[in-house]
Amino acid sequence: MRSKPHAEFRREAYGLDPLQETSLVVSQARMLVGVAPLLADAAMRAYAIKGEAAPGVPLGASAVGPWKGTTSKELPTAVWEFLSGCTGLPGSETGARKAVAYIGFGSTDHRMREAAWGKQHKEVLKRLTAACRLQRYRIITQEESLDAETAQDMLFVAGDVPHEILFRHCALSIHHGGCGTTHAAAIAGCPQVILPVQFDNPLWATAITELKVGLALHVITDEKEDLLRPTVGDIAKAMRKSRDCLHQAAAVSEHLQGSMETAMGEAMVACGVKIS
Repeated sequence: MRSKPHAEFRREAYGLDPLQETSLVVSQARMLVGVAPLLADAAMRAYAIKGEAAPGVPLGASAVGPWKGTTSKELPTAVWEFLSGCTGLPGSETGARKAVAYIGFGSTDHRMREAAWGKQHKEVLKRLTAACRLQRYRIITQEESLDAETAQDMLFVAGDVPHEILFRHCALSIHHGGCGTTHAAAIAGCPQVILPVQFDNPLWATAITELKVGLALHVITDEKEDLLRPTVGDIAKAMRKSRDCLHQAAAVSEHLQGSMETAMGEAMVACGVKIS
C-alpha cells in the first residue's frame, strides 16, 4: 500500500494543518517517538546489559505511546465470515480468539527480504505455512505471495484491515517486527512470533521476548552449505510456546491501554506544552 503524502496524512488522521516553516533550532527540540515506554524500556534494558547500541533509537528521544489515528474500527464482512468459520482457540478465556495465525511483513517487500535473508526468502514463507498446517492453524495474511503456495481451505488473503481489531481474534501474529505491527499485537493481547528483517526489527523482537509476550526467530542462511533456519519444526515449536504467552500478553495489553494517554500527556508537559 503506497504511503500518503505527509500533509494529507496529518489532515485525515489527526485533523492537523500542514506543517509551516519554522525557525526552531533543531538542537533545542525534543524528539517524541510514538512507541510505548513499556516496550521500548524492555528492549533498551536488554541491549544495555549486552553492552550493545539499540538499533533505530534516536538519542534523547522520548517514548510517548503509540499514535492513535482515526482508522476504521470495523473488520470487512469477508474477514468476519472467515473468522467465524475457524475453530476456537483452546484455552482462550473469552472464546473470541480463533486458531488463526496472522502472517504479514508490512512494508518489507520481497526485495528487502531477499537482501536480508538471501535467495531462499520464499522458502521461509513456505515453512511458515507448513508450520501452521502442522499446528492446525488457519492463516489470515496480507502477503499475496502466499496465495499461490497455500491451500485455499486454510488461507484468507485480506486487504487493508485494522490490525488492532484483527489481532483480538487471532491466536498468533507472525511478522517482521515493525514498530506498528508489534504495538498493535501487544495492545490487542495477541502473542507474537517475530522474524526480524531490517532496521529496528531486532529491537521490537527483543522487546516482546523480554516481556514474555512472544518469541523471536532469526533467519539464518548459508547458500554454500544449503542451510536455512528456522526449520518447519523450529517454527512449529515457537507457535506452541506462544500459547503460553496468552496470559502475559493479556496483562501487557491491559497496561498499554491504560497508559497510552498518560505517556503522551507526560511527554508533552515535559516539552513545555500546556494541556487544557
